Amino acid sequence: LKYNSENQFSRSVHLNSKLSYLTEDDFDEKISRPDSALPHVRSEIVNYLQESDLYIDHMFLSLYKPYGDDLYSKFSIGILETMYGGFGGEFLYTPFNKNLSIGLNIHKVFRRDYDRKFDFIGYDTFTGHLETSYFHDRSNILLNLSYGKYLAGDRGYTFDLSRLFDSGLRTGFYFTRTNVSFELFGEGSFDKGFYFNIPFDIFSNSYSRGSLDFKFAPLTRDGGQKLFINRPLTGVIFNSNNTTINRYWNDDLN
Repeated sequence: LKYNSENQFSRSVHLNSKLSYLTEDDFDEKISRPDSALPHVRSEIVNYLQESDLYIDHMFLSLYKPYGDDLYSKFSIGILETMYGGFGGEFLYTPFNKNLSIGLNIHKVFRRDYDRKFDFIGYDTFTGHLETSYFHDRSNILLNLSYGKYLAGDRGYTFDLSRLFDSGLRTGFYFTRTNVSFELFGEGSFDKGFYFNIPFDIFSNSYSRGSLDFKFAPLTRDGGQKLFINRPLTGVIFNSNNTTINRYWNDDLN
């Protein structure tokens, strides 16, 4: 059971929260055996799944600010995602008449305790990435490239390619290569996977910003792991450029 909420105190200040209660599971049957030589930034996920049935997915306060017509910023503080809390910011340059955007995100994060309430354990780091995205409107293909520092301290790039369908469904794949050697990374050699993003609009005649997200990675390792940014600027601004407004004009009228 999940409870999502967004409180907008003003046009610029938002509080996003998500609480979950796990009614039934078999996670206790799994044994957590992280064998990574890197800091265990993701490989102890089983410990988090086993510790508590009632937990906070995220709870953070954000301040949005535009600079002119093409540059935007977002500063967030609080419980940022299921394994990390902290503070940080995003900057996004996205010209209205272009399908190209350039973004930068930098965060100071602290690893959360296994019960996913308000406590933290002894790991913190700075993480950040420079990202560029290009949407090819004829093929509906979105290309995203990013370079920066990951949660375990490794540095490298992530390649992400996806396709957006007229229904709003988005599907794609990604891979990450960093300065961690294959031997140090462990089984799997490097991080990769694929994902689906299904908007709730598909199942209803009314508009909804919600979506069902599914991501599959063969193994959860510690190399090449990014902070999961809820409500990223790229998602907030994506549907407000010239291409998408013209593309969905008839839907907006309906």
